[in-house]
Amino acid sequence: MEIILEAISELTDLETTLKEQKKKEATHLEKILQAQTELLERMTTLNEKKSPTKTSDKVRLPKIEIPSFNGEITEFQPFWDSFATLIDKSDISNIEKFTYLKSKLTGKAS
Repeated sequence: MEIILEAISELTDLETTLKEQKKKEATHLEKILQAQTELLERMTTLNEKKSPTKTSDKVRLPKIEIPSFNGEITEFQPFWDSFATLIDKSDISNIEKFTYLKSKLTGKAS
């Protein structure tokens, strides 16, 4: 009878050990799946940011040149309309906008 009780005890210990090991494996797999999901999301985001639109989907427009402003008050509004639309409302940094503005000023405006 003692042998049977010892065997049952050993089997119970083994079962407990196996359950703990399964929990560890499940936790490990969950971490791996979470890491894979995060990596896939990052890759998708980077791909969306870096992938250019298909050239067949793009219309090729001529390059628009912003006129320079020399300080003549009558020429300011057309200059500012072009600059505001093409540069000021773009997603570039303020320093880049300022540098571009300075490059377009001539004469007494500079």
